[in-house]
Amino acid sequence: MGLKTIRVSDEVHRKLLRLLGERMAKTGKAQTFNDIIADLIERCLENATH
Repeated sequence: MGLKTIRVSDEVHRKLLRLLGERMAKTGKAQTFNDIIADLIERCLENATH
């Protein structure tokens, strides 16, 4: 798996950090920004099909 760099604003970064912390607290497992972004994309795609 290749890794890519993406640029996000400070505000988006803060929101991603908040989501990351909430997800780690909920699951008790280490999470990554990739996990959070993948989950957001999946939710978006699910909502688009409903």
